[in-house]
Amino acid sequence: HDGSSTAFICNWDADTYDTLFIIKNRDNTEAWYLVDGLNGYNKYTQIQTTTQQTDANVISVSGTTCTLGSTLASDAYLVECHKAGLSASRATNSGGTNTTTTSYNSTSKFVIGTYPTGASPSGGDTIEHGMAAAPEFMHFHKLGADGTVVVWHHLMATTANTGGLGLDSGGGFDVSANYWNDTSPDA
Repeated sequence: HDGSSTAFICNWDADTYDTLFIIKNRDNTEAWYLVDGLNGYNKYTQIQTTTQQTDANVISVSGTTCTLGSTLASDAYLVECHKAGLSASRATNSGGTNTTTTSYNSTSKFVIGTYPTGASPSGGDTIEHGMAAAPEFMHFHKLGADGTVVVWHHLMATTANTGGLGLDSGGGFDVSANYWNDTSPDA
């Protein structure tokens, strides 16, 4: 990346399909950037910080052409592209205690989703993801304010499912009844 604009080609039209871009500087300690079509390509979150979502020029999308923006340093980057569903076919799910919006790829079983302000899985709220199977990996990042970045994977789940890995804390696996309402995800 030359520090101003470096383009690459994606295998699909990222204007048509919601896409998650994970961007990491390969040579530096710069943060990991997460940018997705559901929340807007003009916004990013960072994996290892609790900072809220920020507007910035990290990546821009025009069809299959994706351009790294001026927010990124002049350096070498690795970019992962994860294809969700058609942006025109986003689902509104109201089967849980909160209404969610999801973009789902039935082939790779990958979902990008949002849930409303005030929802809390640890407070007994349920969040519908729209898949026909239970998720095996989940990553939660609070968008509207600063908050803990938590991931869950089915292989690290405890019997009561009371654990999570805080990516922003560096403290490893944390066992707490505050995670997942002591309930494993389901279909």
